[in-house]
Amino acid sequence: MKKTQYKLKELLAPRDVFILLVILLGLFFLVILSEIEVKLIGASIAVLGIIFFAIDISNRIKNYIGLAKPGEKPPDFEIDEVKKDGVVRIIYKDYKNSFGDSKDYIEDREEKVEKAKNEENVLVKESVIKQAKFKDRSDESFQADEDLSYDDGEVTIITKVSPKPVAAYVAKDSETAQGQKEKLTEKDVQDAGIPEKNEEQEQGNCNAHLSSIRIQKEEKASETEEPKEIDSKSEEKVEEKPSSPYKKSKIDVPASLYKDDSALGNEPLEALQFLLNRILTIIRSITNTKTAVFLLVDQVKNNFLIISSVSDNQDRLRKDKLIPIGLDIISQIYKGASPEIITEINISPIKDLIPYYDEDTEIGSFIGVPVFYGKSVHGILCADSEMSNAYTTVTVNFLGHFTRIISALFKNYLEKHDLSQSQKLLDAIHLFGKKTQQNYSQQSISDSLSEVLCHLLEYTSIGVCLMDFDCNSFVISTYISRSDSAVNIAKNKVNLDNSLIAPSILESQTVLYNDLSDQYLRVCDAEYSINTNYSFLSVPIRTNTNSYGAIFLEASDGKAISQNTVSILETLARQSATAIESVFYDNYIENSQLIDPNTGILNYTAFMRRFNEELERSRAFGIESYLCIFQLDKYSSLDPEHYSDRLQKAIFQVLKIAREQIKIFDLLGKMTDNVFAIALFGDSPQDARIWAERLRTEVALAVLDINSQRFTVTISIGLTQVRANDSIKNVFDKASKALFMSAEKTNAITVL
Repeated sequence: MKKTQYKLKELLAPRDVFILLVILLGLFFLVILSEIEVKLIGASIAVLGIIFFAIDISNRIKNYIGLAKPGEKPPDFEIDEVKKDGVVRIIYKDYKNSFGDSKDYIEDREEKVEKAKNEENVLVKESVIKQAKFKDRSDESFQADEDLSYDDGEVTIITKVSPKPVAAYVAKDSETAQGQKEKLTEKDVQDAGIPEKNEEQEQGNCNAHLSSIRIQKEEKASETEEPKEIDSKSEEKVEEKPSSPYKKSKIDVPASLYKDDSALGNEPLEALQFLLNRILTIIRSITNTKTAVFLLVDQVKNNFLIISSVSDNQDRLRKDKLIPIGLDIISQIYKGASPEIITEINISPIKDLIPYYDEDTEIGSFIGVPVFYGKSVHGILCADSEMSNAYTTVTVNFLGHFTRIISALFKNYLEKHDLSQSQKLLDAIHLFGKKTQQNYSQQSISDSLSEVLCHLLEYTSIGVCLMDFDCNSFVISTYISRSDSAVNIAKNKVNLDNSLIAPSILESQTVLYNDLSDQYLRVCDAEYSINTNYSFLSVPIRTNTNSYGAIFLEASDGKAISQNTVSILETLARQSATAIESVFYDNYIENSQLIDPNTGILNYTAFMRRFNEELERSRAFGIESYLCIFQLDKYSSLDPEHYSDRLQKAIFQVLKIAREQIKIFDLLGKMTDNVFAIALFGDSPQDARIWAERLRTEVALAVLDINSQRFTVTISIGLTQVRANDSIKNVFDKASKALFMSAEKTNAITVL
């Protein structure tokens, strides 16, 4: 066996000088001084110093031997040693051949998505994302042309692509998600598979098997022999359990060895951080490591993100989790895609070399190993130690196996993240459909869409812009903001000349602006100003035939809007566009009809048209005209929420009586669900009043028989005479006011 050779320089530490001085001081008291008491004290000091030094040096030798014991023979790496700037760097150049990922998970994920789309024969149209750099809104040249470019700006149109595989997901989630801890019960600990429980079960199974054999023998003997009396002593012997065929020893193992007090967590990021924390704990327990850190590479923003860390000096670690990629050693490992070991560190401050520290600390050696996902580096696994030369090629090989585990964790995390986001989106669509069913109108769809997005996304402001057909322009139908300086811009018209949202409404394009620092007109003139870095996203609400508006989302304080947010807004925008189009065509069909399908009388549109025509005719011939508006009085027995069938039958009965009371050329129409109108022509004021009283009386005397139950119905009437200069709006306002006064009295007539 090859004898282990030790380097004295690696075994000694600076504190050994103090121990040596203590030993020399004890020997000085023992040899030089003459008093016997002082000699004894000096001898004690020297002996204790020697014992302490022996214990300390033996622990170092133990750690040194432990580091030198490989689990397997490490590969023959190509090593470069560089001495520069007060440190010694050992670079392992061909590391990727042994521990790099040969499979590109990113391309594999995209191939699976494309294959699924082709199998379902679904036509997928990529959304176009425009990213532009604008001038200040005060500039007169800030005007949109036909191509939606700007006179003095640079416009780039790019197709939406898949985000970076890991950093784009983890960096977004880590801003809000924190690891949650949950206590396990004593029952969970007992189910951890402790050896004592398994041994007791095995022994019980063995005893049961031997007892069954003994019982079978007794049954066979009882068939041939006469029953005999058995005294208590023999019975006790029969019931004695056979001795165990093996020896058992009880080992007290802490439950924390099998289960941790902290929960794994339901969120994908929590699970990833939990497992990374366990990996770093294992690395510290096996190697002579003070701090172990895992950093994720965000290739979009060109920085590192500290995902997990385990350290003896946790308070000295960087509080800001984002580390810009620069000239430090971790950045060099990322750029070179090769592990590096640093020894003989003589640089200050240490945070310039190892940037995950905020304060200076004693570092003797450092190791960093790249983590490959696909064909590129997406993480760095780092460790440092107070001991000089604490890491060797064996350590590189040891950490290399953990990098492969972390790559597998990345793949699992991405799949869980996609599944979690899909589930959230499905729940949002279900909630949106449920809310719109309760009140199916354009405004309710807008409100429901905003409410669902508020629960699903992080935002500063969310708004929905829809077409207002009355004023023939796009207005902000719903607006929600968390900003203290925000103003409510709901019901304001959208500026389509030079606003950021204009391309989404005019050209039905998804528009995303990240990292905006100047003032731009985002939606309308009345909006509040944002002075910090902010992001703006607008998604069109459109179907294959029409455009109905857009959804916009704002995020301030430098928060970027991810591609996942874009996808969620596009999906919900398509759902809302379908619902709005259904409302639009329902209203169009309803307004195109002349007869109400439920009652068989004129609907509101037809009644207004006919009343206008007959009113002009009556004025031309000097005929008196009257407008009567009536409604059924409210009774608990006719509550539409509980007895809609009774109310419908009561309406039919009242309309039947009204038809019998009017002339053939008078008009009867439906205003709303429970309000009806009658236009009278050729009656005197006295005759109109008598007619209204007769109608009220006939309705009150009629009995409604439903399922052997008898009900009476009353109505309230508002009557007004049409003057020569009255417009239709004034006539209806007076009649509605009279009806309101009658409804307060119940079963009454008011004439204005």
